[in-house]
Amino acid sequence: MYPTHGEGQDVPKGMLDYFFPEAPRPGLPYDELLTFDVRPLRAALHGGTVDEITVRPLPKHHYPIRRSYFFRESERPAELTEAKQKKLQKMARRGRLCGFLEKIENGMLLMISSEDEQTVEEFAAAVSRALSHSLPESEPWHGPVTMGFRMPQLLPEEDPAGL
Repeated sequence: MYPTHGEGQDVPKGMLDYFFPEAPRPGLPYDELLTFDVRPLRAALHGGTVDEITVRPLPKHHYPIRRSYFFRESERPAELTEAKQKKLQKMARRGRLCGFLEKIENGMLLMISSEDEQTVEEFAAAVSRALSHSLPESEPWHGPVTMGFRMPQLLPEEDPAGL
């Protein structure tokens, strides 16, 4: 799979195509970077709150627009209150966006993925307003895209037992 010289073979593709010939991968650009994070669902499953969870199917467009924005700490972005975070989460759900907003060294990184450029730009502008920060130039995002929108280091961890 990972040779020291030359290009490796896609062994997982071969296995999936062999065992599931009726379900080939579509092969759209960057499809291999689409992921699904099951961790948020584990607490409900393990705690017995639910017996099963239905996950929304992947849209046909496969999130072709993928942009990142870096909000520099030197421009002193405002803290995101819980109310602002919930508003951004709601907006992301409504726009069916994927991505994240997280604190990193020297600032905050916003990655947004959507079907169209306008939705990405509108959401980036909303984040910029929430941070009271000028909107930085966007860069193409070539990293993994996890389904849904998350703010991992901004929201407090929830107690799975609800205590």
